[in-house]
Amino acid sequence: MQKLIVVGNLGKTPENRTTAKGADMVSFSVASNDGKSTTWHNVTTFDPDLMGACAKFSKGDQVIITGTVRARAYSKRGSDELGASLDVTLQSIESLNDSSTSSPASKEVLHKAPPKNFDFSVFSDLDEIDIPF
Repeated sequence: MQKLIVVGNLGKTPENRTTAKGADMVSFSVASNDGKSTTWHNVTTFDPDLMGACAKFSKGDQVIITGTVRARAYSKRGSDELGASLDVTLQSIESLNDSSTSSPASKEVLHKAPPKNFDFSVFSDLDEIDIPF
């Protein structure tokens, strides 16, 4: 599993949708910029708690999100050219807006615990690290 942390701005207000199979979800995009180029991230969540937290944000808000990431290729419309997309399954979202311009509700930080079947053995070599405190 690959985890991604993105600091950026919402490209659109989170949108509540229903899948073809009837599952509720929220989707939105986040743009991050390294000074040279902008990278767009497509973000989704099916988690009711995160869906509620997303309702407090709107286009342009600066956020930090974490989630699992998947890259996929797609064909660009009207062209034979391929594009790439970074799809993020949301695990947490936090507002980075100045507190004077954002409501207290949008300062909420919501983190989700790792899945019950998460393999914590990937951290087993941490016992060998000399921690200086």
